[in-house]
Amino acid sequence: MRALSEGLRSRLSFRVPRLAGTTEVGNHTLSVCEYLPGQAPAAHKVSPILAASIGTALAQIHSLPTSSVQDYDRPAESAIDSLRECAGIVDRAAATGLLPQALLRRWETACEDAGLWQFEPTVIHALMQLGHLLVDNDSVVAIDQWRDFRVGDPAKDLAWLTTPSSGPFANAVLTSYRSARPGADRWAMQRARFYAELDVAKWLLHGIDVANDTITEDATAMLSALHDRVSGDMDQALTQPISQAKHPLEN
Repeated sequence: MRALSEGLRSRLSFRVPRLAGTTEVGNHTLSVCEYLPGQAPAAHKVSPILAASIGTALAQIHSLPTSSVQDYDRPAESAIDSLRECAGIVDRAAATGLLPQALLRRWETACEDAGLWQFEPTVIHALMQLGHLLVDNDSVVAIDQWRDFRVGDPAKDLAWLTTPSSGPFANAVLTSYRSARPGADRWAMQRARFYAELDVAKWLLHGIDVANDTITEDATAMLSALHDRVSGDMDQALTQPISQAKHPLEN
């Protein structure tokens, strides 16, 4: 929150958390923040007007000067760092023996496509999802949960838009986003889809790491559903324009 300086706040049309104070409680530090207005919207209630406001808010975040964030020692990830992170997840998932071969080929192809990873890192929220947006009267009035605020791939903030629940309003958000940020790279949504798919792989790896069979089985079933959707369908390839395609996990 300290990294969200007054200079950065002045560039945003919505409110962000402000630290009011801290105190020690036992072995823990309790942080008190100012109240943020608005309510988290339900996906089925996102109107075209609100979708446009969301797109503008995301563009404002990604247009913040990266130097201001780095001055506060927030993490900074290059395009190569993002690629290496994804490749590492794919390798670990493949090593489990539970990753369908078609998915492995799909993800390896994405990692090997140099064009997909030609982007300029921006300031990102890094934990963006619909529930972290606070709205009032069809407008984003605040955004919460900035604990992973950093410089990185803007596609990470767009990944939630590639999930089935966001389908009805995702195009309106993206139209507004690109209008407010015309310099956005053309492959952002392909990487966003990739990040969303890798969340399933990370869920699998988490289940294995904590030896939780229920999580592992759930993740395996999700991978199977994803495999069924994309297997043999090159139109769904992550290195092709897919922003209009049906999400692989959608029924």
